[in-house]
Amino acid sequence: MNINLGEGIDVNAQTLMTGRGCVIGQSGSGKSYLVGVIVEELSKAKLPFMIVDTEGEYRSLKSAFNVLWVGNEKDADVRIDVDLKKLFAESIANNLPIIFDVSEVMDKQASVYSALSALYEVEEEKKKPFLVVIEEADKFAPQIVHPSANPVEEISVRGRKRGIGLLVATQRPANVSKNVLAQCGYGFIGKLSIENDLQAVSVLFEDRKKLNSLPMLATGTFMTFGLPFKNAIEVKKRLVEHVGGTPKIEEIREQSVKVDSVIRELKSSREGYEGEAVAAEETPKRSTPAKFMNIDVIKGSFGVDKATEYASRLTKKKFVVFGSSVERVDSIKQKFMQVTLFSLRVPSGSKNEFSEYYAIVKGNELVDFRKKLKFTRTHIEKPAKLSPDDIAVATLLARRGKANFDFLIKRSGIKEERLMKALSHLKRVKIVSEEKDTYLIKDYRKALLKEMPQTEKLRVDQGTVMNFDAKMSKTSTELMSNLLPGTQVMSATDVFIPVDEITLRRGNRVRLFLLDGLYGGRLQA
Repeated sequence: MNINLGEGIDVNAQTLMTGRGCVIGQSGSGKSYLVGVIVEELSKAKLPFMIVDTEGEYRSLKSAFNVLWVGNEKDADVRIDVDLKKLFAESIANNLPIIFDVSEVMDKQASVYSALSALYEVEEEKKKPFLVVIEEADKFAPQIVHPSANPVEEISVRGRKRGIGLLVATQRPANVSKNVLAQCGYGFIGKLSIENDLQAVSVLFEDRKKLNSLPMLATGTFMTFGLPFKNAIEVKKRLVEHVGGTPKIEEIREQSVKVDSVIRELKSSREGYEGEAVAAEETPKRSTPAKFMNIDVIKGSFGVDKATEYASRLTKKKFVVFGSSVERVDSIKQKFMQVTLFSLRVPSGSKNEFSEYYAIVKGNELVDFRKKLKFTRTHIEKPAKLSPDDIAVATLLARRGKANFDFLIKRSGIKEERLMKALSHLKRVKIVSEEKDTYLIKDYRKALLKEMPQTEKLRVDQGTVMNFDAKMSKTSTELMSNLLPGTQVMSATDVFIPVDEITLRRGNRVRLFLLDGLYGGRLQA
């Protein structure tokens, strides 16, 4: 059986379904369009596959084919938290393709890894051809300094015997795990112009002319390797519209309304709550409408009733005259403190072993809320740039906690002069300390969480968000690279901790208190 991708372009279905391949091309090259053609043809042939959809682009397949849409959208066929083993068992038994839509999932990597692990287990028994297509492969199989096994790499190496094929798609091949790319026996390479990316795919081509032609390829045109096509191929037209396609200028209507009439229309209405239009004559003059934002808030059990009780106790503790309070509760307002939630793989045990943890970071503080919300100020004030030697040495120390120079020489494989330089730098930036010829690294793992905290989406007044910083997750990620060297940051997301702001009043004097909305612990006002 062949899969047709264009005029005179037939690819063996067995190669697609059980081989290892890649679709590579920069933005605008037609990479996702080609992936769309491939999955359409597989759907037409009733061959089972799962496509990891990071942007909600492939749900349009449902308009033409019998496919299952799994996601967190309201109209998805099945929720993302479905029994994954049962999902794949049904898909394989009924040749039912799956759109695994993680566009509305906070921890995309964790969801995809769970799905791949479940598929691997099912195929241990079934051993039926099943293709996994992964868009944005650089997110799920990244090229990192100290790699650990992940399900994508596991499938790329060991999935074939179980019938699992793999097709990875990316704009940035330089950022994809070399272990995964090295397994690719065939591929489609579209336009590339960044030197690092050209270098990354150079090993895939025996013909230097093909590599040199990549920067000049037109949209929808691809060079191939591992397939019987000598020249560039052109992909055929898709059957259904690609949801993520770039809008066409032809879709813009010709202007038929004069600007003056638009201005009058805009002046005749005002923006009401959550964007509802309210007639001007019906709306009294008021201050600027509140601006709202959607945020992910960590769920807590310390509600407004407990906050009220706590505030009442505060008034009785200090200002009391003849048994009655002279201070009253002026207000209790709910606010939200921004923090960064990390999903981590922390070095532990022997080489190539990692433990999964979650961390909450605020500024240069680790937030520990296992029993009581506690902010642990770290020694890292400003992230330092670490060399590969620095990271290798710090990772060794992270696994053992402490070690002497001879051990580090033996285990790191780094020459003495370079090792001394690395240790000197790590001490200077206060990541490592030295006591009696023994090197130690600060262990923050006690403040890490073994389970991901539950969150809920809330629409809140922007004024209730405390010191919002749009770049917080990026800054916190830089901090994390120094705080836990050798740790793999799988994801970093801005989330919020609920906070109760209590104001106590005594005449014209007020006292302010902040309570965390998780356990009711006192925070610094």
